Amino acid sequence: MRRHVTHPLTALACAAVTAILVATAYAPLSAQRGKKAVLQPAPGVYTEAQSDRGAALYVDNCQYCHLVDLSGGDLAPALIGASFVAKWTARPLGAVFDYMRVQMPLNSPGGLNAQQNADIIAFLLKKSGFPAGASELPGQSDALKTVTPPRP
Repeated sequence: MRRHVTHPLTALACAAVTAILVATAYAPLSAQRGKKAVLQPAPGVYTEAQSDRGAALYVDNCQYCHLVDLSGGDLAPALIGASFVAKWTARPLGAVFDYMRVQMPLNSPGGLNAQQNADIIAFLLKKSGFPAGASELPGQSDALKTVTPPRP
C-alpha cells in the first residue's frame, strides 16, 4: 500500500474529528456504583439507506486515509473504537458535521455537499454499532446541533 507523509496538524485534526464523532455517538452509562461504565448506543438517528449511501461515499473519499476497516493508520486516526469515548466528552453531531464540511476530505476540503457529509456520518454510526432508525440524519448544521447522545 502506498503511504505518504502527512502534516502533523492534519493528523491531529483527523483525530479530533474521529474522537468527537465516536464520543457523540456513545454515551457512557454507569451500570452500578463500583462497576465500570458501559457504552450504550444512542437511539437510531439515521436510516439504513442513508448509511448505504455513506458507505459508498466513504470508499471514494475517506478510505485512502482511514482504511477499509476504519482502523486508521499512518495518515489518519481510526474512525471506530471505544478508546476515543474515554478521551472526549460528548458533543452534538453538528460539531463533527461542521468540521467535515470545511476540512474533509483531505484531498478536497469542503468538496462534499451537506447531505453527503451527513450520509458519511450515518455510515460511521452504523460501523460503530448504532442502530438505524426511521428518520435520516439531516444535512443541516443547525439541525445536527440538537442531535446528542443520551446523558448518563
